[in-house]
Amino acid sequence: MIKSFPLARSQYKIFKHEGVEVIYNIEFPYYTRSLPLLKELLSFRLINNKSQLNELKSNYGEKKVQNAMNWLVKKNFFKGSNEKDYNEITTSDREYDQNIHTIVLSISHDCNLACSYCYADRGRYGGQKGFCSFHTAKATVDFLFENSGEHEKLKFFFFGGEPLLNFSLVQKVVPYIRKKEREYGKHVRIGFTTNATILTKKIIDFCNDNDIYIHVSIDGPKHIHDINRPFPNKIGSFDLIKKNLQYLFETRPKGVSSRATFTHGNIHLIKSIQSILEMGFASVYIGPASGLHESSIRQEDLGTVMNQYNSLMQMYIEKKKNNERFPVNPLDLKVKQCNRRRLKARLYGCGAGRGYVAVTKDGDIFPCKKCIESGYFRLGDIYDGISEEMHKYFLTNIVTKPTKECSSCWVRFLCGGSCIMRPLEYGVMDIDKSYNFLCEITKYIYKLAMIINIKLEEMHMATLWPRFKLERDLTRIPEEEFSKNWKYNLIHIY
Repeated sequence: MIKSFPLARSQYKIFKHEGVEVIYNIEFPYYTRSLPLLKELLSFRLINNKSQLNELKSNYGEKKVQNAMNWLVKKNFFKGSNEKDYNEITTSDREYDQNIHTIVLSISHDCNLACSYCYADRGRYGGQKGFCSFHTAKATVDFLFENSGEHEKLKFFFFGGEPLLNFSLVQKVVPYIRKKEREYGKHVRIGFTTNATILTKKIIDFCNDNDIYIHVSIDGPKHIHDINRPFPNKIGSFDLIKKNLQYLFETRPKGVSSRATFTHGNIHLIKSIQSILEMGFASVYIGPASGLHESSIRQEDLGTVMNQYNSLMQMYIEKKKNNERFPVNPLDLKVKQCNRRRLKARLYGCGAGRGYVAVTKDGDIFPCKKCIESGYFRLGDIYDGISEEMHKYFLTNIVTKPTKECSSCWVRFLCGGSCIMRPLEYGVMDIDKSYNFLCEITKYIYKLAMIINIKLEEMHMATLWPRFKLERDLTRIPEEEFSKNWKYNLIHIY
């Protein structure tokens, strides 16, 4: 029963796609398939007393209206005037914390490819070519352990440029990390991202023996990959990579993950994804090229991109109907994020500066690897540590302060905010810009993720959600009527 008045309505959004209309609570993330009664109740901005509900009772019945209103209150579509707003509720999550759990160390400011969309200036990050020394790498490992606080599970990733150009350093650093693990009683996940052009049996064996995670950058079938990721002499790299990957696939029974990029000249996401999975990869993450490059995605590409993602949604549902995996991200990640039994607000777009930092070959510390080339937001170095003043400034004024566009966006508590470095990719240092045409892709994927969850729930996919249940209707209609009309009379209560 509703215990207090007045009740103020939270912000919400209604959208329709593929015949499914969805009501989404913007302020307290939750969503459901739309019902006429819910839409009528949500037409009230403020409910001061029960008499306002009387006009609906003649159409729907008192019990149904009462049940619906109680459900909307339970899911925070309506809230009491004395309840805290969302920012107050989540203040504790925004407290300053200087502990580190993940470091990305750039061990090679150089690369042997000339990718059309590279944001890192072929690994040089706007500076000179060069490799990280063992002295700097060792000090970075020490910094991670000494500043990890109570974190027991840590991550250490080698990055570039192409990190395997400095593989001799990896061979020295990994044993040192394992030694520090034993000293501190902690576990470190070690990994690197590679273009796989110089991946050898010796390197693969070392990684297998030392439990090192390998993530491969590849853009799909040969004709697409060779355009996007050639050598400096314009010769394609696909054939060499395919050859180098054979032994990796043979010795990695749990599979290898990949990262693909789609560009203005290649918006064939389906072809790229299918080609990568057919090669033997266990999963693929595919994202748009951004920035001032000729190959970057543009406003005019959005229609094609969205059509491709819509096809991915259909493929995803078909795979799940057959109880098969469809390891394509970010779609799969967002479907899991939007599972309503686990759905919760996301306050940040990424972990930059919040337990995650990037370290240059010379030991300078930045919130993330994309900050390195610009030099913005340098937090300190591994020898003198992170500047508390600079770190607090970054977290308070950059990370937790949404842009004007983000603060009014309906997915702000799902997305967490756009990349803080995206404006710089377009040559503008304006943290209030989020480049809406790229954000539109994110919004669309979230819509699809909600639709997928609703459709899978309605198809009784108990293998995905073992404890999933359907409330037949707000009035608990008879079983025989429910079996005929269930897809139109659902309200989900977990």
